[in-house]
Amino acid sequence: MAWVGVLVGFGACLTSLHAAPRISDIQYEFVPGERESDTRRMVKKRLVKFNHYIKSPSHEVFYVNWDAGQGLGSGATVIFEYRQGRSAVNRVVKFQYPTAVAGKKRTTFNIPAVDADSGGRVSAWRVRLVHDQKILSSRVSPSWDAR
Repeated sequence: MAWVGVLVGFGACLTSLHAAPRISDIQYEFVPGERESDTRRMVKKRLVKFNHYIKSPSHEVFYVNWDAGQGLGSGATVIFEYRQGRSAVNRVVKFQYPTAVAGKKRTTFNIPAVDADSGGRVSAWRVRLVHDQKILSSRVSPSWDAR
């Protein structure tokens, strides 16, 4: 009986190695902007050309964790579509891997502060993993279809 348990466990390990490529997780981070201290701001108030007090503007970052399984040839693409609170337009950002990929990967998408200022924060998103013009995996936020 002990051998049966070992064989079943070994078979489960083999099937996980041959799993189809998939998006496993999407993580979100809001990075607040850095502002200069009040004392430095007071000194710069006298010089108009230095009247920008923000060192780095706030922005949003999405991390797409995915598994290429045993491997994908060159050209695997992660497509990130998003919609912002004050905009009805869907924006699309793509990252294409120029070489073959295998195993676990993480693709990072930064939403620039300029987009956040004009359209607001991201309110809905969709991520697709594409290879050879075929959608291999897809994930959407709960608010993606709601308009």
